[in-house]
Amino acid sequence: MKDLRTEILEHRVKTRTADLEEAQLEILERLALAAEFRDDETGQHTQRVGRTAAILARALDLPSEQVKLIQGGAPLHDMGKLGIPDEILRKPGKLTVEEFEVMKTHTTIGAQILSGSRFPILQMAEEIALTHHERGRSACRD
Repeated sequence: MKDLRTEILEHRVKTRTADLEEAQLEILERLALAAEFRDDETGQHTQRVGRTAAILARALDLPSEQVKLIQGGAPLHDMGKLGIPDEILRKPGKLTVEEFEVMKTHTTIGAQILSGSRFPILQMAEEIALTHHERGRSACRD
């Protein structure tokens, strides 16, 4: 039978672990928001992407832990736009062929920013950043 001190310590560990997980998610949300400030005219694009990705993951009957990783990582999909020059990123109208080639690099830039993590949520974010334009590359202006 556990003594009272062991129960108190276990409760503290659970509470601190939950706090750390919340902090991790908040930091990721704020990081996604930083990228969104560079290129979001509609507002809250990154959060919508996270919610939509989670809905699709659930519809595919993915395990709940995978759904959580996708929902947390998907908002970072455009992180690489931090590395795109403003004159291209904020250009009104159609991009030239050369500008579009630069814009397409936001996927690899984002993956580079997010690469090398030992944390599954950031590993998922890296994969999503790299592959979110895998098909339909002409839709790069999301």
